[in-house]
Amino acid sequence: MRKPELMLELLEEMSRDDLGRLTVPMTYDMTDEAREHRHHVELLVDTGHAEWTGSEQHIARITNAGYDFLNATNNPTTGQMATSKFIELFNSGVPYARAAQAVVDIVTKAMGS
Repeated sequence: MRKPELMLELLEEMSRDDLGRLTVPMTYDMTDEAREHRHHVELLVDTGHAEWTGSEQHIARITNAGYDFLNATNNPTTGQMATSKFIELFNSGVPYARAAQAVVDIVTKAMGS
């Protein structure tokens, strides 16, 4: 099951790292929470908001598109609305990448850019 709130949290976590990275190793004894986080990072990679930094795929890095989306949801003026709109679109069946792009477009338009 995809959790849009968790995907946002993981992007936030990556953005707080100096290199924009998050370590998510895959081990045989992973907890349920670690498996869920790993799966959601993989989904972020699928959408282009993160990418693997090496062939072993244990470290993910936030991409420019991931930062754009995060900036839209963290905007002091429109961030709360943007986050709510993203979750509303996502939960209504709009694909993640399209819902994220719609939010970036809404915030960009609202800011007059």
